[in-house]
Amino acid sequence: MTTAPPKKRSLLLLLSTLLNVLLAGAVFVLLMLLGMGVYGRQGNSNGETPATFDSALLFSSYCVVFPTQGTIGEKVNASLSELFPGKVQEVKRTSAERDRLLDQKMKDVVQGLPEPENLKQLLDRLAADHAIRFKGYAAGGPTEGLTAIIDRGGVFTISGSREQHGSLLQTDSLDKILTKANLADGPGARKLLATLRKAVADYASLKDALSIIGDRPAYLIAVEPTADGHDATRKKLLSRLDKPVFSSRPIPGLFDAVDPTSDTGGGSAMYTLRLERPCFWRAASKDDRKGVDFTTNATNDRIKWQSIPENQLIEWKPIPLKKQNRKTEPTASFDIAVVVDGKIIVFRNQNILLGDSKKEVQAQAREYVEGLKLPAKEIEEVVAVRQQDRQVAGALNYSYLAGLVTTSGGDLEIHFKKEFELLKKGEDDF
Repeated sequence: MTTAPPKKRSLLLLLSTLLNVLLAGAVFVLLMLLGMGVYGRQGNSNGETPATFDSALLFSSYCVVFPTQGTIGEKVNASLSELFPGKVQEVKRTSAERDRLLDQKMKDVVQGLPEPENLKQLLDRLAADHAIRFKGYAAGGPTEGLTAIIDRGGVFTISGSREQHGSLLQTDSLDKILTKANLADGPGARKLLATLRKAVADYASLKDALSIIGDRPAYLIAVEPTADGHDATRKKLLSRLDKPVFSSRPIPGLFDAVDPTSDTGGGSAMYTLRLERPCFWRAASKDDRKGVDFTTNATNDRIKWQSIPENQLIEWKPIPLKKQNRKTEPTASFDIAVVVDGKIIVFRNQNILLGDSKKEVQAQAREYVEGLKLPAKEIEEVVAVRQQDRQVAGALNYSYLAGLVTTSGGDLEIHFKKEFELLKKGEDDF
């Protein structure tokens, strides 16, 4: 066996030592990175959870169970009560029942806020010192104003050179607010906003569950709003072998599309409309303008015809009209004229349709369109329905309906462009 010369053995030993040191250093750095990636997400010295750990998923506080056709509701209720004692709620098929459940839930989540006065003071400071305002909340108002924030999903606006909007239901909402207010390192402010966020999510859970239920018979199961809570509930339901058997439904992703700048507080109402075609629009319908004393009416400029490009949002509030009998009456009605193939189709005496349910609004739309003798078939093409707060609103699809109009009569008029220009000029000459 041959051996390396002494000098060569020393050189090999030195290289081996250096490689071991480098390897140890690499392992140390790797462990440090892993520690920052894992332990850094668990909490800091203040017991806070950093922003990067905030889950992108919010879990509902409820599961919904629908008895299928032919399944007796009493048996479903009994089975659920056996599996989840004290956590099952039957939802009756009336709008009054849904309103009662929402009212009670609002009371519960507001009363569950541990420090409402401190929370209110924080919201007032955010508004006054940092231009961070929550939709529906008036700084300096009563504590009950917190209900407006909860009812509107915790939507907020951060004013500045570039206005930002968000919701407490968003993943990074707390950090966005606290960073803007220079309170990111303060545990007190974060804790207060976290309790408000929980209240918003809890109320939204019931609101969404009731929207999904609609007018069907159903049962609500109170669930811990975590992945583990929902998994445990699903396992209990799906592992049951006795009748009735429970089957799982696909889980939808629910999102709210909110315009944070709309004015819905203080007892006012805001209406919106958007058409795919260019149109002309005016507040105060033809019938509502009858008997107006235009010589003393202060809103004449607000009720003239306006040219609206396609897909532009139309927004308005009820407008007061001074009548000749010296009485001032508010109106939210409108006239709208849609441009179709070189003609102008005018819809007179229009209103946003309101009701307590989607079916009610659709029934209003169907009856009105039938009265116009338009050959519309699918109700989904006739009216767009959405729920806002606790009321359901619907807007007729004027772009679609205008294409069905062939004759004038009732609330419908057909004009050529030049003829309509003269009509506009005459109607706006107060």
